[in-house]
Amino acid sequence: MKKVIKNCLITRSDALVLKEFCIDVSNPLYKEYKGFNTSVNLEATSVYNMYSGVVSMVCGDPKTGYEVGVLLNVDQAVKYGNLKIVEVSEGQYVDISDKIGEAKKFVKIEYMTTDVKTPYTYRVGSVLMYKDDPMKILDPESTIVKDKLRQFDDSGLIGIIDEYDQGLNPSMVFMLSDNRGDR
Repeated sequence: MKKVIKNCLITRSDALVLKEFCIDVSNPLYKEYKGFNTSVNLEATSVYNMYSGVVSMVCGDPKTGYEVGVLLNVDQAVKYGNLKIVEVSEGQYVDISDKIGEAKKFVKIEYMTTDVKTPYTYRVGSVLMYKDDPMKILDPESTIVKDKLRQFDDSGLIGIIDEYDQGLNPSMVFMLSDNRGDR
């Protein structure tokens, strides 16, 4: 039976989990998925931001789908994938419940953190982050992000982008540093 996330921050309603995070070969989902899955896929059309942060990446195309990366603080980031329409831009501050865009039947959520070490890494500017289970932050009552949230304001946006990308183009902030995983 599929899981349902009650009052999901991303869909603004109850959300059906179509595919769960799985990076362990001993997990029964590994056989079902025929491999690893470093995201959580939620049935969705409209996609909303979970936590305040700065949009550090918008990439993709209409055929394969768009991705949006949001830096939450110095230790955490979220990526929204499988989007057909994006309603935010790089460098933009996004608050909780701001609309990110429209999904192609489901949204792919990836959670990156410095708190857990996994074989699936992303380099966010100069910070090495690791993919972790997004279910940890999808619960509206979760404090994993809330305890570390850094409040951004318009005057601080440039400094925050510079802190992560060290002057690089914001689209270069999210860089895959390990080709394992299902990007």
